[in-house]
Amino acid sequence: MASPDEQQTNQTKDAAQLKIEALEAELGEEGMKEVEDYLELQASLPEVVKRMPYSGLAFAATDPESRAIKMEYIDNFDVSEKKKEEYKAGLQDIWDRYPDNITKDDYAFMSELGPMIDKEAFKKYQDQNSSNNIGPESDSGSSSGENESSKNNSAPGFGLLGNLICLYGGWKLRKK
Repeated sequence: MASPDEQQTNQTKDAAQLKIEALEAELGEEGMKEVEDYLELQASLPEVVKRMPYSGLAFAATDPESRAIKMEYIDNFDVSEKKKEEYKAGLQDIWDRYPDNITKDDYAFMSELGPMIDKEAFKKYQDQNSSNNIGPESDSGSSSGENESSKNNSAPGFGLLGNLICLYGGWKLRKK
């Protein structure tokens, strides 16, 4: 039988805390360490970076796979080839200067490019989900026909780790 203190603790856990505990169980100690390291890195960034519009787009500088994905999105923009090259060069410039040499002068470019990247990411997400709901596998309820992308129903460009970081970061802030 649980002590009165344990019963009180269990009753006062909110939905976010319960999700954190479930994710902690899923990711394990190593996964939670990765989240903690990421939060520490984010906290250490210069204020000009933290306040930058679409700062997550700039953060892609730290991951070659993310950079390649962002460049693919630009390739799909409905603009001239010359404009695509300008966007790519501008984004590469941001990445080359990230994080210590970002300035407020970069905000206008990020405010222009960010929504366009988001739109492409969302289109890809929708296309991916549409293709996953077509065919006999979707009617059978069998997981054998599912591919990995159909199992990840998170927001575009914001997989399990990103969702966990937001959730865990908010939870940690509330605990302070």
